[in-house]
Amino acid sequence: MRFCLVADPEQAESVADALTGLGLSNLIDAGVGPFAGAIFSASDDSWAEFWPSQPGMTEGVVLQFVVDDADAFAARALRQGMSVEGPVTVYGERIYFTVLPGGLAASFHSRVAQRLTVRGAGHDTSGADDSETMVEDDLEEAMRGPETRRKTRGRC
Repeated sequence: MRFCLVADPEQAESVADALTGLGLSNLIDAGVGPFAGAIFSASDDSWAEFWPSQPGMTEGVVLQFVVDDADAFAARALRQGMSVEGPVTVYGERIYFTVLPGGLAASFHSRVAQRLTVRGAGHDTSGADDSETMVEDDLEEAMRGPETRRKTRGRC
């Protein structure tokens, strides 16, 4: 589960400062310039994000659910009569958005396997073009370690 708050820049920074004061580490803290956001990780797939509002990022709270199959959760939400937007694919995740009763924004996220083209692999591809082999892979896992991956996430 994840949590995201987009708020007035002073409020977002104050919350981040309070969490830092409790001993939590801001994974994206640049330490210079104006406050640009904060991510505090609880585990590899669980964190809280705090962002200053700006054009394109309106103020609000989003409760984010990390699930095995976002498509199935979206279909279930539609069957329950909920309005669902999406999907979008970003940072290797498929994401749908909805609004829960009472106005709380929520999203459902699941990892997506992406195709990686390996050129000149030199493998016997049994009739396929020898210069190009398609490999199923989670590019985010293959290209980044856990620390880098956490630092690049965000922007609920």
